[in-house]
Amino acid sequence: MMIDYIVVAIVVYGIAWLLNKKYFNEKPLSSGKSFLLMIGMFIILTVILTALMHYRNEAAGIPTKKLFDFSSIGMAILFGWTLNTVKKIKFLVVTAEGNTVATFKNKPKAEKYLADNLDKNYSIKEQQ
Repeated sequence: MMIDYIVVAIVVYGIAWLLNKKYFNEKPLSSGKSFLLMIGMFIILTVILTALMHYRNEAAGIPTKKLFDFSSIGMAILFGWTLNTVKKIKFLVVTAEGNTVATFKNKPKAEKYLADNLDKNYSIKEQQ
């Protein structure tokens, strides 16, 4: 059974690598779409590993104790982590010395904060 997991894990990594190479290197996925693909891969892997488990147990004459093989969660997480996703950029308002004063998710809010505090000589720095 361990060989099945290793082979399926290699195939899952290969699928993620091919998807990244063909589609997601130029236009990365959002984290929501990556999560949905991860859930879909979990369902597919659960069906495949459960079928393999039942087939092997039936061929060996061993009664199956569990209905589903949910060990595919680790492989689904591996799949989700290897997909290229959009990197979230933070906009930091920093002092001249480099100390962070405030953090914003979008640039217009950071620029508004900067405009409100013109006398303090702050600047905006992008961080991933």
